Amino acid sequence: MKEEVKQTKLDSKSDNDNSVKITVAKAVADDLGELVEKVNTGFEVGRIHRQDVASWIITQFLRTYTDHEVGLIRQSQYTDALMLEAVYRRMRETGDMPDFLKEALRKQFHGEPEIPKKKKVLTNKSINDGLEKYEDAA
Repeated sequence: MKEEVKQTKLDSKSDNDNSVKITVAKAVADDLGELVEKVNTGFEVGRIHRQDVASWIITQFLRTYTDHEVGLIRQSQYTDALMLEAVYRRMRETGDMPDFLKEALRKQFHGEPEIPKKKKVLTNKSINDGLEKYEDAA
């Protein structure tokens, strides 16, 4: 009996050597729990655990993912702040700032110079010209 317990502990230890833990968002863990319940319903051969389902999902994804999914993963983690940090890091490394960024920063911090609107100046000549047209009509 003791030998069986020792063997079970050894088996568990070897299983642990082949596994790593990951952390997921609480909402994902809850959804995963619901899926585990669904998988276990009517399954009489054994008991499926969250780790089993998560490992199966990840394995299936790793076999079939495309560049589109890679892009979706990147988009899910994108923030404007992270993008700005990446541009700044590249700028520090290369010493070159993209032109679009230079223009945007100048506009933001220096403002755009106001272009004065041309005012129509009334002079005697322009008034007289206007009157001359109407003199013929009178």
